[in-house]
Amino acid sequence: SASSWVQWGNLLGDAQRWRSAQQKFRRALHFGNSHGALLGLGTTQLALAQNPQESAQAHGFFQAAAQGLPLALRKMGQTPSVLPPLSSALSAKNLEALSKHYHQKGWVIVDDFLPSTALEDLYRHCQQEQLWRHTYSGYAGAHLDDGLSDPLIYQLAEALSTKLKEIFTPHQLMYAWAFRYFQNHRGVALHHDSARINVNLWLTPDRYNNDPRTGGLLLYPQNPPNIWNLERYTLSKEQMQGFIRACQLEPVHIPYRQGRLVIFNSRFLHQTQSFDFQKQPHQRRLNLTLLFGQHPLRYHERHILPKRLYKTGVQNRN
Repeated sequence: SASSWVQWGNLLGDAQRWRSAQQKFRRALHFGNSHGALLGLGTTQLALAQNPQESAQAHGFFQAAAQGLPLALRKMGQTPSVLPPLSSALSAKNLEALSKHYHQKGWVIVDDFLPSTALEDLYRHCQQEQLWRHTYSGYAGAHLDDGLSDPLIYQLAEALSTKLKEIFTPHQLMYAWAFRYFQNHRGVALHHDSARINVNLWLTPDRYNNDPRTGGLLLYPQNPPNIWNLERYTLSKEQMQGFIRACQLEPVHIPYRQGRLVIFNSRFLHQTQSFDFQKQPHQRRLNLTLLFGQHPLRYHERHILPKRLYKTGVQNRN
C-alpha cells in the first residue's frame, strides 16, 4: 500500500540511504499517499542537494504537501516572490569581516543583508493565519514542511551560502521554521539545536517593540564537548544549567532589530530574551529560523544525553 511505501522510505531515511528512500516515496506517490510521499520527497531532496539551487527544489514538494500551492498560485495569477539584489552596504570587505568574526566567536550579527522589499514580503507571508498550525507554551509555530512555503526562504539560504561561503560551506539548508510569540510570555526556553549553523531573522517592525532593550536573543557562546553528539542526543534542562555553571558562562545579549540576522553555532545554548511587543497578531514578535547542516532534521529522533556522557564531557570540557 501507499502508506507501507512511505514507512519503508522513512526507515531508509533513518539509515541515511537517501536515494533508496527517494525511490520509495516516489512509489508511494504513485499509489496515492500524496502528503507523506511529498514530505519524504522534499526531505530527501534536501539531503541529496549538492548546492543551494538543488536545495531549493525541495520547495515544490513541501508546497504541494501543504496546500497544493503551486497550482493555487497559477489559478490566482500570482507568481512566487523574487529576491531583489542584495544591499550594496555589504561589500566584500564587510563579508570578509563577518566571516572572520564567526570563526573566532562562533556567532555573528548581520544587519541590512536583505533589502526592505524582501523583508516586507517575508513579514507579509508570515501574517497568513493558516501557517500557524502548531501551538507551544507561549508561541505558535509554522514549519517548512507544513505550510511555511515562501520561495524567499530558499533564496535567502542561497544568498547566505553564496555571499558567506567561508561560514556555510559545506552545509546546506536542512530545515526552517517561524515562531510568533504571545504577549506576556517568555518565548523559547534555554535549548540547543541539532543542526550545524542557525540563522535567526527577526521580522516584526521595530515600532511594535515597546521596549527596545528587550526582545532579542541570549546566547551562551561555548561549544559543548564533542563527546556530546547533539545530533543524536538532547540536553535536559538540568544538564544545560549544569554546563553553564561548570563553565561559568555569561550570556551574550543580542538586541532585537527588524531585519537582523543572527548566525551562530547550533550547538550553543540560547534562549529568547524577555520581550514586550504590542498585542495585535501583526505586531507580535516574529522570527524566522533557518538551520544548515548535512542531515535533514526530520529523521532525528533524539534522546536525553546519557548521564555517563554528560559527566565525562563536563570533567574533560577543557
